Amino acid sequence: MRSFGYTIGTLLKRPFIIVYFSLVALAICTFNLYFPVLDVIVNLGTFNSNDVLSSIVYLMQLVLKLILTPQGILALLAFIAVASLLISFLFSGWLYLINNTLDHKKKVKAELLIGIGKYFKRMFLISLVSVTLGVVFIIICLVASVPAFVITRAAVESKPELFVSALIIDLITLGVLFFAAMFFRIYISFWYIAALNHEKKSFYAGKKRADSKFWLIVRSLLVFDIIFVVFQSAFMYADRLMGDDIVLFIGKWIFSTIFPTLLIIYMFVLFKKSPDGGEK
Repeated sequence: MRSFGYTIGTLLKRPFIIVYFSLVALAICTFNLYFPVLDVIVNLGTFNSNDVLSSIVYLMQLVLKLILTPQGILALLAFIAVASLLISFLFSGWLYLINNTLDHKKKVKAELLIGIGKYFKRMFLISLVSVTLGVVFIIICLVASVPAFVITRAAVESKPELFVSALIIDLITLGVLFFAAMFFRIYISFWYIAALNHEKKSFYAGKKRADSKFWLIVRSLLVFDIIFVVFQSAFMYADRLMGDDIVLFIGKWIFSTIFPTLLIIYMFVLFKKSPDGGEK
C-alpha cells in the first residue's frame, strides 16, 4: 500500500505526467476508433471458424506467411523501426520526468524536451531490442500453445479419457507462458528505468533490481492484470450494447490514461525501493 501511495503522490506532485499521457491515450483511442486494428486482429480467426484452435492456427499461418516473404520481412522491420521511434520519442522525456519526480529533483523548464534530447538515442536502442523480442515472444507463445489446444479439443470432443492428461498439459503450458511473460515484462520494464539511472550496463542493473523484488513485482503485476481484464471485458460487453457511443469512448480514454500511468509509475516506485535502486 505504501508503494501505491508513492505512486499517487508522484501524480499529485507533477499533474503534467498524467496530462501528457492523456493526450497520447486520446490519440491512440481516436486511431483505434477509426482504424480498429486490435479488433481486426482479435477477430481474424473467426472469419473461417468459431473454433478457438482453428483461430490460433489461422493466426499462426498468417504470421508465418507474412514473415517468410521478402515483403513481409521488410514490413516487419519497418514496423519495429517505426514503433521504436514512436516509443522513444513519446516516452523518453516523459519517463525522465517521472524519474526526476521520484528522485525529488527540482522542476525545471522544458524538462520534457531535456529528457528527449538526453535519452532519445538510448531509449530507441532499447525499444528496438524490446519490440523485436516482443514479436518473437508472441510467435513462440502461439506455437507453444497449440499442443495444449489440440489435446484439449480431443478430450472434449471425442476422447474423454484424455481429460486428465489435457488438464495437466494445459496447466503446465499456462504456467510456463505466465512466468515467461512475467520475466519478459519485468526485465524489459526495469531495463527502461535503469537506463535513466545508469550510464552503463543498464540491463544488468535493471535485472539486479528486478531479482531483488521479483515476487513482489509478480504479485503486483497480477493485480494490475486482473484489473485490466475486468475492465476490458466490461468494455467489450459495452461495445456490443452501445456501439460507437461517446460516453463509452470517454470511458475507454479515461481508463487508457489512468491505468498505464499508474502501472508505469508503480514500476518506478518498486525500482527505487530495491536495495540499491535510484543510485546512478
